[in-house]
Order: sequence, then structure tokens, then C-alpha cells
Amino acid sequence: MDVLQGPKTGVASSPVRAIVASAGAFLVALSLAGCTPASPDGGAPLPSQPPTTAEPGPTVSSEPEADPLSLPECDTLYPIADARALWGAATELYFEGDGSDAAHFTAEPIAAIDTAGANATVGRTCFWGLPNSGAIFGLTVADIAPTDADLLSAALMGAGYFSFESRGATSLMLEADGPIEASGRTHYLIDDLWVYAAGTSFSITVPVANSALEQVRAANLTRDY
Repeated sequence: MDVLQGPKTGVASSPVRAIVASAGAFLVALSLAGCTPASPDGGAPLPSQPPTTAEPGPTVSSEPEADPLSLPECDTLYPIADARALWGAATELYFEGDGSDAAHFTAEPIAAIDTAGANATVGRTCFWGLPNSGAIFGLTVADIAPTDADLLSAALMGAGYFSFESRGATSLMLEADGPIEASGRTHYLIDDLWVYAAGTSFSITVPVANSALEQVRAANLTRDY
């Protein structure tokens, strides 16, 4: 089964330049929406001569401690109603797995994708498709270690992806013709978060990746995504 084959009715693609601009604008908007909590006040003045027997006080951090990464279910990351509007009325959620399933919906032989997914301690992979058509698109959202993020970025750039930065977020994207069907790939790297959407074009992958990122931000208010 060719996992990159699009629906037989076809999906109308917006011009690549407009879609990429939209992706960058979305990331800028998300970055502007978040803010770092203000640092606490300096507190009361120190006594002129503290007691010599006094124990050192606890260190107070100006930054709140982030809660563990929480990943919503597939139906929240990209609701089925949106999937059907994007892909076709018969679209179904085929599969929900973890980060190690990231490579199962891509035809790219990029080992760094496998590694990033396998090393994720928290991950969610979703496949949507049209029954009896062989057409699917996929999404993986997972945590990523700095070393894996660097390896992934280098591997994608070596495979012809283009990259741009937008206020702390790295976007790596590729749209290309294939032997049977065109393919589109969108990766977002933000701190310890990796969002990866694969389909037939940017008109599929960008809205899926954007929706997932928005939902992860909503579920992780103590993390600066």
C-alpha cells in the first residue's frame, strides 16, 4: 500500500509560497501569544547583621517549574471533523500509537526520524485515511532530546528540506514529486517538542501540524511553546 497516495478525488493545493508563509505566520502568532511570568519582587531588605547561626534559606527560582509534557488524544490534536473537511467525507482515524510509530507513515529513508520517535518518552502518532483507497496522512507529536533534535535537523537539511526560524521555533519543510504521488512534510521543533505531519502536500501537512501545536500549547500552559 502506498501510504502517500492521495484521495482519488484529489485535494486542492494552495501555492507553496502562500502555505509556507502561513506556517511562519502561525508560529509567530503562537510565540507572541505566550509570555514568561514576571520575576518576583526582591522581597524584604536583608538584616544589617544576620545571626551567625542562621541556616541558608532555600533558593527561590524566578521561573515556574514546568509540568510533565501532556499530549492530547488524536481526536483533540486534529478533530475528525477537520480531517474530513480536509481529506474527504469518508475519512476515518485509522490508528493511534506512540512516538515509535512515526516512521510508519513516511516513505523517506531518514534514520533520524526513527531515532527521534524511538527515543521519545512521551509521544503520540495518528493516521487518518480513506477506507479502501490506500490514502493516508499522519501526525506525530513527541518530546525530543537536544541531541536528537540536532541530528534530525541535519538529516532533514541533507535530504533537501528548507528551514526557517521564527521566535524560537524551527520549521523544516519539503514538498516534492514522487513516483506515484507528490509528498509534503512539515516538522516543527520548539524546545523539547517535535511536531511532524506527513501527507501529499503542504495544504495537508501545515493545517494538521498547526492544529496539533495549538492543542499541545493549550494542554501545557506551564511550557513556553
